[in-house]
Amino acid sequence: MRSEKAVGRALAKLFEDGLFSREEIVVATKGGYIPFDGEPPANIRAFIRSSYIDPGIVEEEGLVGGCHAMTPRFLEKQITKSLDNLRLDTIDLYYLHNPEVHRAVLPKSVFLDRMKRAFAFLEEETARGRIARYGVSSWEAFRAEPSSPVYLSIEELVDLAARTGGKGHHFAAIQFPFNAAMMEAYALVSQEIGGESVSAVDAAGRFGISVTASAPLLQGRLLKQFPDFLAHGMKDLSSKAEKSIQFARSVPGISAVLVGMGRELHVVENLSLSRRPPLAEEDLFRLFE
Repeated sequence: MRSEKAVGRALAKLFEDGLFSREEIVVATKGGYIPFDGEPPANIRAFIRSSYIDPGIVEEEGLVGGCHAMTPRFLEKQITKSLDNLRLDTIDLYYLHNPEVHRAVLPKSVFLDRMKRAFAFLEEETARGRIARYGVSSWEAFRAEPSSPVYLSIEELVDLAARTGGKGHHFAAIQFPFNAAMMEAYALVSQEIGGESVSAVDAAGRFGISVTASAPLLQGRLLKQFPDFLAHGMKDLSSKAEKSIQFARSVPGISAVLVGMGRELHVVENLSLSRRPPLAEEDLFRLFE
């Protein structure tokens, strides 16, 4: 929750100083893993039991891996805490984080029932005005083969949303890693739509779902090992960080790229890149020739 609190303080100052209005900022956060308020406690199991299981916020059968839940009461608690941390009345986009951890250990029918209940609750939260839209963020699910135990079907997720929220449902976004070493969401034909096989990026686009790419630097590893053939095609950019981000943000169908920034210098560099247009599609594919 430290990130949310930091963002909350920054937003409050931006609004107070009149530098931005609320309508100019899109705020997204996520829930699923049980968070700590600061550093991890000395006894994590005892913390989870006293803070979540004993008060009835999470039932033991709803907890996977001892740390992940997506029951309505748990999500309500998390959204309430996020709103408090962010100092906001509404979260623009709330991601259900890594729900595939349930898919990996549960029968599919049980997993889909849990997802349906989570989506139904998130639809209720949109009606209450506490969130505006919701989505699914995943490390593996949209990069996996259909035979994988962590695979998620975008068509099935859209169907669940329609069954809980009708045609005007608020399931609006997915998030997954995309970078020069992890291109599966765009390159792997793994999703089925009406019997046709397409990539995750293509499937999302067909349903009008926004796509956000995470980990464009592969958690810093591409700063040392960015592919030479891609770097050669972006000589006008000076750093490997810029090249990595430019590559990810240029892929057709990806709406935004998430970049972790720990220093002011990183922010300045990334803002400079944001003033450039993404690579044209033909220039992007020319990098692979």
